Order: sequence, then structure tokens, then C-alpha cells
Amino acid sequence: MLRPENFRFAGFLLLGLLFGRLPAPGSPFSLKLCSGASWIDGGDLNRTIRGWKDYSQNRRSSGFDISFGLKELRLMGDFQAELSYRLSSRWSLALASGYVFGTTSGEISTRLSGKESYTISSTQGGSISIQEETDELPRYELTAVPALLTLLRTFPLGGHIDLSLGAGGGLYFGRYTYREEYTYRLDYSDTQYFPGGSIQEVDRYTSKGKLRQQAADAGFGLHGLVGLEWKIGSSISLVLEVVGRWAALGDWRGEKKDSSQWSHTWGIAAAFSESGRVDEMSEGKLWRVAAFEETASASYPRLLLSESAPVSSSYADVRPARISLGGVTARIGMKLQLGEKE
Repeated sequence: MLRPENFRFAGFLLLGLLFGRLPAPGSPFSLKLCSGASWIDGGDLNRTIRGWKDYSQNRRSSGFDISFGLKELRLMGDFQAELSYRLSSRWSLALASGYVFGTTSGEISTRLSGKESYTISSTQGGSISIQEETDELPRYELTAVPALLTLLRTFPLGGHIDLSLGAGGGLYFGRYTYREEYTYRLDYSDTQYFPGGSIQEVDRYTSKGKLRQQAADAGFGLHGLVGLEWKIGSSISLVLEVVGRWAALGDWRGEKKDSSQWSHTWGIAAAFSESGRVDEMSEGKLWRVAAFEETASASYPRLLLSESAPVSSSYADVRPARISLGGVTARIGMKLQLGEKE
């Protein structure tokens, strides 16, 4: 499998080739540098974020509250360098590389609280209290280095403006990273009352940690392009272009690291206590599963990284995760006709 870590310098190498030696005057080469933004589909990544949101809305009830503050990853930055060769007065072939990047982060928290009294006899009774809280700070990062080949056709619109139509394809070397800081707190107490006094049994547990999943994949994609070139000099043009891209990667492999610290206090009058640290690391593949909620009445998409396909009664529709870079890109930049003079 092709991995970005094996090709992390592919884009920079291409840029080095582009800038390493300029063609001689009068050559058919031109160089274009553009930047802009992409609006992507996201595939299973955004479906998972929507699943979290749906789950939070459906789980709200008396005594249980969820706060959800994570947006889908839709907007990505886009930079590209392109070297083109003029085949004829209207046709050209372009080789390009660049960098596409985007992040989304937020906060998800849950609160469960309850208190209930009970009676053992006419003189004995008690009350049970529970407070359970979770806080998560998730952050998704998605990057890609494309290596693209495009065939372009130019149409003069009169004056100093040309219209360009193009189509092509290439490889996308992608990287997916998920980071999460999390905290879990449980405070349970059972207070019993009887003639002459009371006793309290507690169960308190706290954990705090960091989770990181990182996976890489490479795959083929197609694109179409519509652009305008406005000549502002004999060798320089202002470029505006809109690109439609179809690229979905479905063989993400990487590693997971989970480090946490915990403490546990329990027993009558909090007589027992212990604490520790857990560090876990594993490698595997990124999977998409439909995870059932507690009542098993509904399921929601999740992304899991494991060595083999997850098998559990809590999961259904398990398959490799498919993250899409497809969408629409708008860029603006400059095009330099190499070897020409002002």
C-alpha cells in the first residue's frame, strides 16, 4: 500500500524540480502558483461527526444532559504549484503538486445526576446519590499531498482574457489524525440511616487521558477545471479557477495511542483507595462501524482503528472507513510564462 510517510517529500521534490532549472527564453513552459479553499464531502469522517450530533440530541432526558460543540470538517486550505507545457496554440499539459489541509475541533460533555431515597424498615432507610460526568475535546485533522496531471484547452474571450477547460487525474497521499483529551468522573454514595447514627458507602472514580489515532492512505482521483486568465503583462497573468474533485481513500492504516491516569476510592467511609496509569498502543486499520446506543434501538456511525474488523454485538455494518476529499475548490494565483520578457 502507498503511504504518505513513504512519499512525504513527493510534493516538495516536485516543487524542487519546478524551481530547480528554468527553461530557456522562448520555451513553451509556464509556471502557475495558486492558493484557495476547498469544500469537501468528507465521507465517513463527517458521517461520524453527524452521528455524534444525532446521538446527543436523542439521548437528552430528565437527569441526563449532553452538550455537543463539534462541527463537520468541510472547509480546507488549498495550495498548488503547476508546471505546464504548451502542446499547441490552444492545448497544454500540466503537472501539479500541492498541499490540502483542514481541521475541526470542539467539546462534547455529558452530565448524569440522580438521587433516590429508600426505606428498609420503620426506623431504617437511606438515600443513593449518583453524579457521572464526561468531558471530551476531540480534534480531527485531514491533509493530502496530490500529484496531478491535467490536459487543458484554452479559448480566447477577447482582449486579454482566456477561458481554460481542463480534466485529469492523479494520486492523493492522505493523512488522517484524530486527537482527544478526555475526563471521566463518577461519584456514587449510599448513605444508610438507623437509630443512633448513619454510615456512608462511596464509589468514586476519576480518569483523565489523551487519545491519538493516526492513519495514512494513498489513492487515485479525478478532477475537472474551469479557469480564467487575465493577462496583466506579456509574461504574467492573474488566474481564477474552480475545480471539481472526485477522490475517496478507503484503505487507511496507522496506529493508536491511549495514555491515561486514574484514581479509585471506595468502601464504607472511603476506606480504600488506589491509583495508576495506563499506556496502550496498537496498530491497525481504520474501520467504520454502526454502533448501537444503550437501548439498541438506534445505531450511529463511528470510526475505530483496530488490527482486524471489530466484532461485537454492539456493532453492525462493519467495513473499511472511506474518507472523501471530493468537492469543489476555488483558487486564485499568478501564472508566469517562463522565458518571456516584459
